[in-house]
Amino acid sequence: MKRISIGNTLNFHYKLVILLVILPMVFISVFFMVNIFQYRKSIENVNYVNKLNSEMATKIDNSVFYLITGKPTKMQDPAELILYYHKKLDTLKTSSSSVDQQQTLDVAKRILDTDRHYVNTIKDNIATEKPISESEAILVEIRNVNVLLKDTLQEFVTGEINLSNKKSNQIFQTIIILLFLELCLVVILILIISRNKKDLTARIQTPMDKILTSLSEVSKGNWDTQVESSEIIEFDLLSTEVNQMTTQIKALIEQNERKQQAIAKAELKALQAQITPHFIYNSLDAIITLSELDEPERVVETTLALSNFFKLTLNNGKDWVTVQQEIEHVKSYLQILKTRYGSILEYQLMIDPSIENIKMLKMILQPLVENAMYHGIKHSRRRGLIEIRGTQQNQMLIFEVADNGSGMSPRQVAELQKNIQELDPTGVSGGYGLYNVYRRLRLYFGAAAELRIASQENQGTTVTIMLPIRDDAFLETEEEDA
Repeated sequence: MKRISIGNTLNFHYKLVILLVILPMVFISVFFMVNIFQYRKSIENVNYVNKLNSEMATKIDNSVFYLITGKPTKMQDPAELILYYHKKLDTLKTSSSSVDQQQTLDVAKRILDTDRHYVNTIKDNIATEKPISESEAILVEIRNVNVLLKDTLQEFVTGEINLSNKKSNQIFQTIIILLFLELCLVVILILIISRNKKDLTARIQTPMDKILTSLSEVSKGNWDTQVESSEIIEFDLLSTEVNQMTTQIKALIEQNERKQQAIAKAELKALQAQITPHFIYNSLDAIITLSELDEPERVVETTLALSNFFKLTLNNGKDWVTVQQEIEHVKSYLQILKTRYGSILEYQLMIDPSIENIKMLKMILQPLVENAMYHGIKHSRRRGLIEIRGTQQNQMLIFEVADNGSGMSPRQVAELQKNIQELDPTGVSGGYGLYNVYRRLRLYFGAAAELRIASQENQGTTVTIMLPIRDDAFLETEEEDA
């Protein structure tokens, strides 16, 4: 592919248009200047010859007459006068462009030569003192010759007038032709400009549109977008720079995502540390109380539940467990709560058996149960009931943790939901466990996971979470990164 430059392309088209505009103007100007010069020269010749014709014969006649009569005069010698007019005709001949006109002037010059011969004869007669009648006879011949001279010069004038008319007609015809040619030139210019416009559009506008389209895709976050190369050097360089930029940005984003994931893992550890401590204290208090009541079987049962709870909590450092393991974890927690609170707490687990082997993020349900117990049931005077339901819809796991506790007003629900979704723990009152769960969901699933709260005062609260089901390849990558 031949590479070209925008500057060279525009310069070429600029020169082409200028050439097509200037050359005809130069040609027309030169043509008119030459023809107008010739036309004016013909007019000047006519005026000049008319002037000569009006004075030449008279002056020659008078000078010869005074020469014969011998009267004193300031007039030039006839021979000198004839020579003077001879030179005038020579000058006129050089300015004439017509061969016929030049020949006419040659005839006039020969007539002057005849006059000069007669004048020389008269001078010889005077010198030899011949009778004056002989010189007067020669004067008559000179006057007859001068009449012929006048007719000859008049013929020249007529010829110049004819040439001027002919030149005028030529100029008029040429103007008509030039107007037609100018019209043709305008049509050609329009065609060339139209073609150049298409050419410039193909070479400049089209690559520019492609670059803008690609940049629009890049602005939308499509970092794999690559700008096509162009035959225009500037656009090709721009395309290369844009492609390098998007590649670098994509690499930086991937690097940043890895860092964010590392931060998310660290935050998860901190969140887990926040979830567990006070539960340990409460569980140990319950075990001590059972021991003081001398109920060893319940002590063993509670201790085993606590051990099982922590075994599932640690899970060998892995963040993903099966739904069955998560339910066992919650069940152990509920057993401990049941031990502590006795008959004031009941619970029900309604989990679809088909989802038991699906993997999910661990320690999601326990904080919800804890929240239901300590912020719902404990503030109610009736027997408490916690229900945990789990199902699958499409590629989503849906869990509901419902209690029949004190509930919340619509304003409290809206405020709690707003603070949780804005990840603002300072505004969360009585729902820090919910905040921690939602925070973890956002860290792992982004906007794909949801946490919804529904509640009525003195009726109870239901918390629903929706988790995307991850495939095994994703989970293996997550565990390796962990």
